[in-house]
Amino acid sequence: MVGLSRGEIFYSDKLIQHEANKGKTMTPSEASDQFLDMAFIENANSSRYNLLWRELTNGISMKKDLYPKTLAEAVHLFTYWERRAQ
Repeated sequence: MVGLSRGEIFYSDKLIQHEANKGKTMTPSEASDQFLDMAFIENANSSRYNLLWRELTNGISMKKDLYPKTLAEAVHLFTYWERRAQ
């Protein structure tokens, strides 16, 4: 399986190209880190972190990218984020 995936968790080429189309450069290592970051966020406990997910998504709609850029940043965010009463 690893041989078929060229030793990568995922193919980073498309993400790197997407960033290049926006005028940004990204290494395969950075693309892999971003993939792991998003996988971590998407697999978090939805009942506990639903409000955080909504805050991150709403930030994007207001052109404020609040998403963590690395797995370490995501872990920090999920560790210290406090759920506010609605």
